[in-house]
Formats: sequence, C-alpha cells, structure tokens
Amino acid sequence: MSEALAPVALFGLPRSGTTWFGQLLNAHPEVLYRYQPLFSYEFKDFLSENFSAEELDMFHHKLPGASSEFTCPPHPFEKDEPSVLLYKNVRYHHLAKRMLETSNMKIVFISRDPLAVMNSWYNAPREFHPHWSIEQEWEFAPSKNQDRPEEFYGFDGWRRAELIHRENASLFGDRVKIVSYDELTNGTAEQIQELLQWLRLDMHPQVSTFIEASAKRDAQSTYSVFKKPADFTLPPAIKEQIIERTKALKDVPYYR
Repeated sequence: MSEALAPVALFGLPRSGTTWFGQLLNAHPEVLYRYQPLFSYEFKDFLSENFSAEELDMFHHKLPGASSEFTCPPHPFEKDEPSVLLYKNVRYHHLAKRMLETSNMKIVFISRDPLAVMNSWYNAPREFHPHWSIEQEWEFAPSKNQDRPEEFYGFDGWRRAELIHRENASLFGDRVKIVSYDELTNGTAEQIQELLQWLRLDMHPQVSTFIEASAKRDAQSTYSVFKKPADFTLPPAIKEQIIERTKALKDVPYYR
C-alpha cells in the first residue's frame, strides 16, 4: 500500500446522510475508507484539542493499518491501490480547523436542513431514548451530549458545526468543500463526479453502479444506507423555534 495517501475528512452531523455519502465515495476503487476512527476503541481520543502537526500525521499514517470491524466495516466494493484516505466523523467538529491549520489535508462537510436532522434524530430509537423529552433535549441535547466537547447533537450542535465548517471554507478556500444533502439527493451523479474531481479522481463504473442501486433500494432500518426519510413528528412549537433561529444565522442557507 502506498505511503502517500491524500487524507480527507468527511464531516457531518449525526442523521445528516453521512453513511450514504461515505459509501458513495467508498465505492471508488482508489478510496480507502475508515469509519469514525476517533470514536473507535483503536483511535479514541488519539487527537487532543491541541494536537500537533506530527500527531495528525501519525494519525493519518496509522489509519490505513486499522483492523477493527468498527473502523473498517465490510463493504462489497473492489479496491485497487488507494490514493485517497477518507475517514468519516459525525463528532469532533471542533478539531476541523486545527486539522486544516496543521496539514494540507482536505475536509468535506455534508450540510442538511436542521429540521430534517432533528426529526431524524428524534425518530432514531438508539439515539433518542424513548423516555427523553424532546422539549428538554431539542436545543442542547444534554442527555445525549453529556457535556462532551466532541458531541454535536441537538439544534445548538447543528448550529455550531455549520458555523465551524462554513468559516473554515472561507478561511481555507478549495481545501474545504460544503455539500448540500438536498443537492446530493437530487443530483447524485453530478455531485459525486464534481467531488471526485476535487479529490483528483475520475468517475468510475463501480461508483455509477452504486449510485443507481442506492436510488432504487428502499430499506426500513433507521440506520440503513438505503432508507426513506422519517415521518415528520417534531412538535410544531419546536419546528418554529428551529426555523426562526436558523434564519438568524449568517451565511447558513436555510429558511431565507
């Protein structure tokens, strides 16, 4: 395996389509994909908030050799010699800026409407406990986040992550890509081809085949790559608060 893999971090909020997005890119033969390594037993807390360039480089050096099924989930894709190291994160958004400051890596962030993100979380039983109150959890998600800096559940987590990555996009130019979930679902092939070009990869038939399959499949599991959106069940009062607070955010393109 080549030692010169180009590192790319895929960030997104929980329930924002990162599983599907990650598999769309993992379908490329030259992409080596790792799943939430900083949340795994192998690499948990490998990077502190003030990590050095050397520590980040070591992290990227060790990722290709990861062995756990959590970090290296099975997939059906044929692989060639990899040129891109892609790893997914739904946590640790607060580390993104330092990643860019201490390396030449790239970051792609998938952005989704906060109502869709919040509603999907509310309807995911393994993420939102049935005994929790949405009125108490929707904004800061205290029961889920538990004051852990790496967690970004709740509307405030969505807000902070959006602002982090959009500021990074303005600071680091072409090294940060913001991908709209809605645009990805409505024009998957075009969006993925553009993103692959950004990664200096060509479109591949294996990717096209997976795109076609993902458009046809329909799975009911909350955690499936192929699934329908959850029925909208957020209380109307919470919906209105989310819309109004989102409108007030500068440079966030929802409810304008």
